[in-house]
Amino acid sequence: MKIRKVEVEDIEAVLELKRGSMGPVWEDAGISYDDESLRKFLQDRFVNDRMIVAVDDDDDDGRLVGFLHSTTFEGVVSSKKIREIFTLAVHPDHFGEGIGKELMENERKNAKAEGVDIVRLEVLSENKRAIDFYDKQDFTEKKKILIKKLYSDQD
Repeated sequence: MKIRKVEVEDIEAVLELKRGSMGPVWEDAGISYDDESLRKFLQDRFVNDRMIVAVDDDDDDGRLVGFLHSTTFEGVVSSKKIREIFTLAVHPDHFGEGIGKELMENERKNAKAEGVDIVRLEVLSENKRAIDFYDKQDFTEKKKILIKKLYSDQD
């Protein structure tokens, strides 16, 4: 497996990877998955954010098997430099192979090299697999985010 920066040509493969890895979790949480919104978000953030992929070396086509998207900013209430991870996705066929761990290790090394003080992320409370993974990566719960849906997906 090789880890590299995302290229513009990767965006459709990243969407497919995210849909396969995270779509079922979002659906279980009652959140509709929207390719167009996610595509626009990735395209808008492509230049300024950090996006890396894990590529299957054994696949002649270089299939993407993992994706991590993050951004770095100065804290609002302190001068701490914060890295926020928006997405960590691994193809379901490759769960348990250490891909997420390698992407996180790459992220940690990059954050340290850039002088980041804090790495943070959000995870859906229904996503037990991810919570267990982040626990093993030494993340700790510091706050809860409460959500109230003000409309239905049919509106």
